[in-house]
Amino acid sequence: METLFGLPMLNIAAGLSATLLILILAIAVIAIRNRFLIKLSLRNIPRRRTQSILIIVGLMLSSTIVAASLAIGDTITASIRNAVVDGIGDTDIRISKPSFGVLDDPTITSEEIEEIAVKLYSDPRVDGIMPISTETAPVLNQRTRLTEARATVRGYHVDGALGNFKPQAEGGPSTDSRLSPFDLKPSVDGEEIDFGSLADDEVLINELLGNTLDAQPGDVLTIVTPSGRQDFRLRAVMQKGGMAANDLRVMLPLTSFDRIYEYEPGTAELVEVSLDLNQYDLETE
Repeated sequence: METLFGLPMLNIAAGLSATLLILILAIAVIAIRNRFLIKLSLRNIPRRRTQSILIIVGLMLSSTIVAASLAIGDTITASIRNAVVDGIGDTDIRISKPSFGVLDDPTITSEEIEEIAVKLYSDPRVDGIMPISTETAPVLNQRTRLTEARATVRGYHVDGALGNFKPQAEGGPSTDSRLSPFDLKPSVDGEEIDFGSLADDEVLINELLGNTLDAQPGDVLTIVTPSGRQDFRLRAVMQKGGMAANDLRVMLPLTSFDRIYEYEPGTAELVEVSLDLNQYDLETE
């Protein structure tokens, strides 16, 4: 625990230690100046042993309860933090359009994505950006007939997934493996999957959704969209983490996502940015 009620724990510990020291010194001064008063106070301890034991046990129990509550709070906080970190994967910044009402269109156009790429690519602290779009939809495994009613269907810009999405002014998308902050973890079978090699009718799912649907590579998964039922072949079940995150997730190229949801090609819901935190101090600029 770092803070309690907004105060640093180090300051609280120092304050309580100073208070305890002052009380001990005050009792010592009283004992030196008036020994009779101290003897009068201490003689009640052996005379009322049961009451003294109850007081000591009560103080110990209250201290234990307070310490346990703080420890449980730390555990819950750490669990929530880990869940959030696993959910965002390698993403450090998310760029989205402001929305002030139901009539506002939050879609980022291809021109705006290009503008974002031009501005970010010149910053050496940025090692990758990836336009993505997300929807929630029912997913059915045709082989097992198992269904997940609220799976996360996410489309990733293929070039962005391969590496730093370079704007057209810089020579087009990069596929340099050194600039691949959004790489997938291996599949549950240990296979390395190149996201850019997915066909238009192929998808990936994470391990959590794979267990829910009892899915295997080669299964036909049906995604129910407003425009109808869309069938895809399952390429692999991926380990959780990074792009696979920790929710019930279907992953497919953004072009396939735009097609099944009838979105304008090249648009995205938001742009995820990965920073090279090991080489650059973000607070210096």
